[in-house]
Amino acid sequence: MEKYTLVNNYISARKEGFCQSKSKKGHFCGKAQLSLPPEQVPTRWGTFLAAIIEIKALCKNENLPTQLVHICSCYLHIVRAIKELETECMSLSSQLNIIERVRQNLPEHSEAMQQHNSVLDNKQNKRYKTLKSINMILKGEEAALLPINLLPAKILAFK
Repeated sequence: MEKYTLVNNYISARKEGFCQSKSKKGHFCGKAQLSLPPEQVPTRWGTFLAAIIEIKALCKNENLPTQLVHICSCYLHIVRAIKELETECMSLSSQLNIIERVRQNLPEHSEAMQQHNSVLDNKQNKRYKTLKSINMILKGEEAALLPINLLPAKILAFK
């Protein structure tokens, strides 16, 4: 309120002094048996309004709907695959099949395909290769030796 600027400034200065020092807060609260006024919550209205203005400008762009449709047509299957992978009690074979299905449905030579391949085919991704070997063993196929020593009971737990 503009009418009480002196009071507002006084309270603001006193509050700032208390907020900077834990000992002052404790002393005040203990002696006066009062609680401090609530702290201000910083808001980002400037950023929010700037984003709204930018979104409005983007919505007027004729190419936005076609780009959104393209993204959905190429990558919506990833969302479905993630939801499937989040279900409990799914066999290792089913999980690996979902991952392979994602790879097959990605557009060829796309950045997403390159990223997918670089993560899964990376030499340092030994865990994925171990899981593929375990899956091959469970299917009765020949697999390379497992790089880690697993007891048969532990391998059967992946079934």
